[in-house]
Amino acid sequence: MRSILTTLTTVVAAALLTGCVIHVPDDGWDSDWNGWNFGRADWQDCQEDNQRALRWVHPGDGIDAVREEFCEEEFREVMDRDGHRVEVLFFRTQHRRGDGETTHDETTPLVFVDDTLVGRGPIAYQEATGREYPDAWSDLRDWQDGWEFAERGWDEDDRDWDDCEDDNRRALRYIDVGDTIDEISREFCRPDFRETMVRDDHAVEVLYFRTQHRHSDGDTTRDETTPLVFVDGALSGWGPAAYEEATGSRYRDW
Repeated sequence: MRSILTTLTTVVAAALLTGCVIHVPDDGWDSDWNGWNFGRADWQDCQEDNQRALRWVHPGDGIDAVREEFCEEEFREVMDRDGHRVEVLFFRTQHRRGDGETTHDETTPLVFVDDTLVGRGPIAYQEATGREYPDAWSDLRDWQDGWEFAERGWDEDDRDWDDCEDDNRRALRYIDVGDTIDEISREFCRPDFRETMVRDDHAVEVLYFRTQHRHSDGDTTRDETTPLVFVDGALSGWGPAAYEEATGSRYRDW
């Protein structure tokens, strides 16, 4: 009798499960848990490799040499402007949403003119293409490796945003035009965003430091920062007017 009941139980269970499909949404982060594979997804490896590669490429590098440092680009734009070939390669460098797709705001644009790297980020894009950087892509954090921060004087340890906000606001009272990035690094927390470009044969670098609170969303956005503008490594000014003067682009707080 027990054998018959066991058989009936097995049959009923199988019948109930037949055709039943359990769907687990793919949120991007969990997609690498396939079966018993606890390894990382390819996009995560590429994202970290691309983040590290940003340390090693600089304006003046050739496009082929740059490509060797990164995973394959996610997007690519090519145009002719004033007789020069402009090419923009978008490499994945940050995670924004678990939708299984890489979007432009999860990438960093590297801009090449005649196969030579001229800069990265929105201002380099606008300078080379003559087009506004699309608002839909504007949530761009130009990632820097922790070692790069440390080498330039910033502490590697992250600090609370509210402490950094207060320290950065105080630091603005003590800086002056002509200060170097190394001198600035002793006064401020790490920058939240960074853009680089070459304009009229001068290296332009914009560092954004958190100085005010606008949104309680857990992230620092550009409208919560003050841009400090450096030309050839020396502070040329800060704020929207200094940004527009050095970059030739309209300031947007994104």
